[in-house]
Amino acid sequence: MSFFYLSLLMQEIFLFLKQPSYNEDFRKFDIKIFLSLALIYFISVIPIGIILFFVSKLLDYQHKISFLTFEEKILYVLLLAPIIEEVFFRLIYIFTRRNLIILIVTTLGLLMFYIIKKNLISIILFSSLTLIYLIGFFYFQKYKDFFICHFKFWFYFIAVIFAILHIFNFFGITISNIIFAPLFVIPQLILGIILGYIRVTYGFIYTVFFHMVINSTILFQL
Repeated sequence: MSFFYLSLLMQEIFLFLKQPSYNEDFRKFDIKIFLSLALIYFISVIPIGIILFFVSKLLDYQHKISFLTFEEKILYVLLLAPIIEEVFFRLIYIFTRRNLIILIVTTLGLLMFYIIKKNLISIILFSSLTLIYLIGFFYFQKYKDFFICHFKFWFYFIAVIFAILHIFNFFGITISNIIFAPLFVIPQLILGIILGYIRVTYGFIYTVFFHMVINSTILFQL
């Protein structure tokens, strides 16, 4: 992998991010592209991560992952989180009836789970999502046209929501320090944007794989 190849890929990504476009014709994904995207991600995130590490000490923020056992990290962080998050946040970038059916089945399954758990907030959330996806399914073409017409907005909106929800991964957030909380999900925002690019350009399965590999670095953190 040469610097020239990396710079070309970065230019391509910047052009895409300037005007994200809807696409259902995927390109071939190979190890060279994967390594380049991973390198771009880590070059972007590592300096930010170092700063946030020291800021978290000052604010007494603690990441919930640090309280998980090694086995729990493998199950929740390495396996379940990438699959579930990619289904909810990246699958819909390609607006098809099949993808809507997958989302409806997934949200219904989680809705049943949280009904059993009696978690009211989650029940309301997944009931709302199920209804939204059902409406999208029955008014498919109208919703798809709207989605494609405003794809740039939806591309970044989904990436931002993906990042914001990761705020709940931290302990120690209070009214007095909550203003700093969005800073701690900048790495997830960058990841969400890269995953969105992969989804639209190369396909869904590669977003899950890339997400898993990125999350696997957590297993080696002290």
